[in-house]
Amino acid sequence: MVPKINSRGGRSFKGITAYLMHDSGRAQTNERVEWTMTGNLYTDDVFKAAGVMSWTDFNAEDIKIAAGGSSAGRKTEKGGVYHYSLSWAHGEKKGEEHQRSVAVATLERLGLSEHQYYVVAHNETEHDHIHIVANLTHPETGKRADLPLDKRALQEWALEYEREHGLHCTNREANAELRKQNNAKTYAQTQKERHGVQATRAYEASDDGKSFKNALELEGLRLARGRRSCVAVDEQGNIINLSRVIEDRKTVEIKAKLKDIDLRTLPDADELAEQIKLDSTPYDREAAEVEQQNNLAEAAIVAAKEKAELEDIQDKKLATQRAIDKITAENKAKRMAKDVEARRRERQIQERIEESKKLHDIDGCRQRLAEAQAETKALNGVWARLFKREQFEAALDNLQNREKQLANQTARFEADIRGIVKHKEWAVAHELERHGIAERKSVEYKTPLDHFNKAAADHEGSKQRRIREAEEQKAVETPQKTEHIFDMKDEETAARYDRIAARLQARDEERDIEQSREEDQGLER
Repeated sequence: MVPKINSRGGRSFKGITAYLMHDSGRAQTNERVEWTMTGNLYTDDVFKAAGVMSWTDFNAEDIKIAAGGSSAGRKTEKGGVYHYSLSWAHGEKKGEEHQRSVAVATLERLGLSEHQYYVVAHNETEHDHIHIVANLTHPETGKRADLPLDKRALQEWALEYEREHGLHCTNREANAELRKQNNAKTYAQTQKERHGVQATRAYEASDDGKSFKNALELEGLRLARGRRSCVAVDEQGNIINLSRVIEDRKTVEIKAKLKDIDLRTLPDADELAEQIKLDSTPYDREAAEVEQQNNLAEAAIVAAKEKAELEDIQDKKLATQRAIDKITAENKAKRMAKDVEARRRERQIQERIEESKKLHDIDGCRQRLAEAQAETKALNGVWARLFKREQFEAALDNLQNREKQLANQTARFEADIRGIVKHKEWAVAHELERHGIAERKSVEYKTPLDHFNKAAADHEGSKQRRIREAEEQKAVETPQKTEHIFDMKDEETAARYDRIAARLQARDEERDIEQSREEDQGLER
């Protein structure tokens, strides 16, 4: 039987549990775990047990106060993790029940039977071995267990176990006999005696504080600043009270010799002791593996978290892009649908406008008006109006009728356009302009009387011009006769003009009456 203390005073229950519950170097498998057991815990799950043990150790002061204890005293700087292992010889196979009972027996020997613990059995080696992890903090009192002689206690238990099962370990028996012969002095007693010899020898060999400091260093001790006075620190990081270990010297004498030393120049005792312990700590393979397992587990967790965050960001970007593409496609489809609907409505509007244009025969009215204008223009001379008055009057009537017809049809066509485009002024103006109606100038209507008056005015002007020319020609031989003939012709022409004017005026009145009647009928329709 080989007991081995792996760690004492650690802080990470989670780290040691991750190391024991997984294969070495692989944080995802646990093939080497044979069986597990928990004690003084309300769960059989080792990982949950580690969480409970960690909580107990962290809240030790609160548990102590709740149990009626005092929170005074120096606070411990170490954790509550206590880890040791038990290994059997090669080829020695013990059952699970036997291994469980052995683990409990060792906990009783160490005084940890009432503390929280769990046991893990491994099978990756040729010899059976188990790991026991106990919480040094008592779950009910909150006090921290002190195990100054735990190694000796386990060795004594192993010796008893071997003798009980007929096994023999020569080295273990020899060490036990030697301790018995030396009256089994404790390690603390032997250490204190050695410190006393070293400090006394350095004190006797020095004359002042500086020489005492150098003498202590030759003895393997270092002078440091304590809470009230100078103290010494040994190679293991233990703090030594000089007034208690220097023989036959009082505190006043020691302070008097060390008065030339400024305490502010000395290192702090606690910091120096901690540094020495840290520097002198031997390499712990299992602790290094535990730390490596913790680092790997934490790195895996961080990598998984970063991967999940990256995937989440990519999913969000993809979802956002999909939403943008969907909205873009929907907007494009809406625009296309609007364009199609607009083109369809435009075609319908144009078809209805063309139907209205055909219905009102706008092009035919324009063509007939153009023909009437050409005919009237051909008969628009003074001679034709005077001596072809019937043809001129007929052409003039035809022109006015065509103008009125085009104006009426255009008005109806414009009304249809307004109804088709829903009375939108810009659309109405566009359609009228497109069909040549917006730029259409208003037709200046002239009655036959207007044309007759214009011809009479032209004739009167010609008459006055001839009179002026006659007055200028004084050499004419028969001015009276010529004037008489001209007067006679002028009177006949005036009488003829009066008859024509009366007839045209009567016709204009009849035409106005007929036009008013037609307009009334159109409004009624």
